[in-house]
Amino acid sequence: MNKQILIIIFLVIIPTIHASLKYPPHYLQLWRILANSKNLSSSPYHDAEGYNYLDKLSTNKYLHNNKHEIEKAKSLIFDDICVKISSLNVSKKCCEDTKTFLGSLVHRYPWALQMLDSYGKPPSGILEGDFTFPGSFDECNSAKVAIPTNSTEFMLQPFKPKYCQVIFPIKALTSMNDMLVGGSIGGLHMGACFPDSCQAKDIQNLIQYDIHLLPKSISGNISSVVQCEEDRGYDSKAIISLIIISIFLLHIFLGTLYDVLLQSGKSSSNAAAQNGINNSLPTSTQDVSLKEKEAHVNCNGTKTPSKSDEELDAVSKFLLTFSVYKNAKKLLSTNQPDGTLTCIHGIRFLSMTWVILGHTYIFGMPIWRNLTIIQDFAKNFAFQGIANAMVSVDTFFLLSGLLVSYGNFKALEKTEGKFGWVYYYIHRFWRLTPPYMLVMMVYIPLFRYWGDGPYWPKDGFEINYCKDTWYFNLLYINNFLSDPQKGMCMSWTWYLSNDMQFYIISPIFILALYHSEIVGFVLIGVFSLAQLITTGVVSTTEKLPPVMFSQDSDISQKYFTDIYVKPYIRIGPYLIGILVGYLLYKNKCKMRMNRYVCAVLWMMATISAVSILYGLYNLNNGYAMTQDTASFYTTANRSVWGLCVGWVIYACCTGYGGYVNTILSWKALIPLSRLTYCAYLVHPIMMYYFYLNQRYSLHLTYVLATFLFFGFMIMAFMIAFIVSMAFEAPMIGLERLILELKRKKK
Repeated sequence: MNKQILIIIFLVIIPTIHASLKYPPHYLQLWRILANSKNLSSSPYHDAEGYNYLDKLSTNKYLHNNKHEIEKAKSLIFDDICVKISSLNVSKKCCEDTKTFLGSLVHRYPWALQMLDSYGKPPSGILEGDFTFPGSFDECNSAKVAIPTNSTEFMLQPFKPKYCQVIFPIKALTSMNDMLVGGSIGGLHMGACFPDSCQAKDIQNLIQYDIHLLPKSISGNISSVVQCEEDRGYDSKAIISLIIISIFLLHIFLGTLYDVLLQSGKSSSNAAAQNGINNSLPTSTQDVSLKEKEAHVNCNGTKTPSKSDEELDAVSKFLLTFSVYKNAKKLLSTNQPDGTLTCIHGIRFLSMTWVILGHTYIFGMPIWRNLTIIQDFAKNFAFQGIANAMVSVDTFFLLSGLLVSYGNFKALEKTEGKFGWVYYYIHRFWRLTPPYMLVMMVYIPLFRYWGDGPYWPKDGFEINYCKDTWYFNLLYINNFLSDPQKGMCMSWTWYLSNDMQFYIISPIFILALYHSEIVGFVLIGVFSLAQLITTGVVSTTEKLPPVMFSQDSDISQKYFTDIYVKPYIRIGPYLIGILVGYLLYKNKCKMRMNRYVCAVLWMMATISAVSILYGLYNLNNGYAMTQDTASFYTTANRSVWGLCVGWVIYACCTGYGGYVNTILSWKALIPLSRLTYCAYLVHPIMMYYFYLNQRYSLHLTYVLATFLFFGFMIMAFMIAFIVSMAFEAPMIGLERLILELKRKKK
């Protein structure tokens, strides 16, 4: 394997056109002469056919005194080059332009040397996992091909340079398998600069022919893939997306302008009034209120219509749903009605930042120069909280179950047990889907146009995944794809599919608890037990580790497919959330508890949570874990985590939260809490944009990751605010407007 890597490096840093020659690459001697003006006697070069062009002479002396030898080399290289590669399915134009490139190197034209210099070269740190040699993307593309008008030698003709990457899919070295997460490197990537007439297939044929010249013992398993930077015109999907975005922006502009004019008129009327009549803005209610029928993680609060709003016609109300002025005022409001679960805001915000922290490390893996350091990070005790950031998703499941159950229990109490089935499902679908689909509409067709560089995917990051499976996202079943890791569009949205699937079956538990507490508890107990048994059986039979990231990429993928994204594995915290919501409803957020009992429960919750987060510390430090222990951890950790967070919420809502409740209920977190759904949707896109726009790989350190995390967190919530104002808030306003018009008709 070491031989394969060295050969690949040698082949790719040399322009691949030499593969067509009958003899070894004779023009290499010319390049080395032209690129070095020093005396080269200390490093003579002899090829397999006995050529020795350097002959221990300086470059200048050689050029002046050995013209015959140079002309001989030129003849070997240029005169018959296109004839010799005609059998390789390489286009004539590509051959001629490459001939121009090589001839210009002989003449030492600056642009040709610039193209050559832009080639990727093996750096230090290969054994640390740096298998990407991008070269200089900008240097290649900025080369200005300029050939003297009187130059006819080698049929010189102008062309444009084009940056390409040659990728050799190779398995990680045996000695590195224990160091690289997943046990595999993505392949050896090397940047190269070619004439724009050379298509990826031309370059690949040349390189593959190079490989075939090698002994079969070392070339049999080497293959290559070529990706080139191409001109990207806007396709029909991108144009349609831009049109839809423009329509939204137009409505937002008109709605905001109309609202500002409306508010200005009200202000003038109030200023003219002499009696000081109070015409205050309507109060905003919080989206995590116990009085709400259902409160999912969304980007907006709710609003009680004022008299002035009631007097407006339907068209005016429609425009106002797009008003940034109005929607931002509601979102940024910190007013909370009685009965609000104030601690939810802090838990939701902190969980979202935890997700961003974990993804900062994971999503940057394609460009980390020193991948093997992750193994060292995992041995650090403090890093366990980052390595186990995935449990933050279970917190969201718990919150969702809690808010859905409590809101619907209150609604059932008001309607005397009547359940609005149609509205229940339509409301949820309408709240989640428009921003979800609109973000996807912006991301999939347009992402490819946002950047460039050696890491930038020319067809978009997930265009192949989403092209055939986007409707799985619309139906909220993308977590049931046969190979979710390779075919899931916007892979992080597996959470939304699980959440929707849990929501669909929630009435079974809610109605059972409402009409018969015993039946409800038994039903939830049966489902919870089934979840635990299923998780244990799958984990044991598949011999899966306790976490997704394994030294074997196949095992990691199986864990993701069979454990991580499946609803029958992840439902535990959601069911616990339903129970916590029921207890809050039944006890009306009031409970008398002995302080010693309270202290014991807090201690148990703390110890359990710490055990979940840091329980794998010994495993990460090389200590073996039996399969039974691994299966037990996989089976219990999510439900135990749900119980811990459930206790924190219950204690805070019933007056036993102390300083924890004070911190989690801080009013400044309310607007940020409302943005978590939008932040969850957009933060991976933002990370991809940053990482894939890099020109060179990054050296991962704690300091770098810390700065990236805070930058990502701030930008995620800023972009979430924009998405909320553009997509989420107008859709919520339209839902309310439709319901209002429907009530008036009745």
